[in-house]
Amino acid sequence: MDIIAHRGFSALHPENTVAAVRAASERSAGDDRTVAADFVEVDVRRCATDELVVYHDEDLRKLTGFEGRVAETPLSTLRELTILGSEESIPLLSEVLDAAAPDAGVVVELKHAGMAEAVADACEAVENDVILASFFEGVLRECEGASAAPRAFVFDDDWTASLSTATELDCEYVNAQYHLLLGRGERIDAAHDAGFRVNAWDVNDADAAVRLRADGVDGIVVDDPTYLDSI
Repeated sequence: MDIIAHRGFSALHPENTVAAVRAASERSAGDDRTVAADFVEVDVRRCATDELVVYHDEDLRKLTGFEGRVAETPLSTLRELTILGSEESIPLLSEVLDAAAPDAGVVVELKHAGMAEAVADACEAVENDVILASFFEGVLRECEGASAAPRAFVFDDDWTASLSTATELDCEYVNAQYHLLLGRGERIDAAHDAGFRVNAWDVNDADAAVRLRADGVDGIVVDDPTYLDSI
């Protein structure tokens, strides 16, 4: 079962930053504990000056205190902001990819349309295995035309319709909110029978992780990996 570091293990590091990606991909969770992070997941958006930056929310206030939206803020301003009071600023996608250890996979979640070709170009410049992910059908169609990288349909409701959508999009992965899979091994089996690998997000307790692993899930997306020592 793959361990996927959500935003670079966001419970331990300032999320979606160079420091988070470096620590997670080097399998160092801090406190001298080692974690088997097989993939690091990050989010990408365009800012007002058209660069690809790694940030989850549309709005900047929650993580930086700045009143504004990523899409309306130039890179020069974003560079002056820091994440959750840390010393880490909002990075470019290229910087995050460069920070990942070469043997770690990277899941790049595209938060909106219109950047698939640029994301693909950035990902092709590194050695890492990359999965392109999105909640949005149109984005995944753009990715199909831009890159040979495997794609993941991300969803949090309507299992049957979502699996049908992933099939129509010819995705390799389904990344489902974990409550859709917990205690539903038949869903995981059905997805495998349809040719998908199945990842569950966000799984942050040992009991759920153990149950999902027993039911055959292929990966879990995790904020805090320290509980993994107990499973």
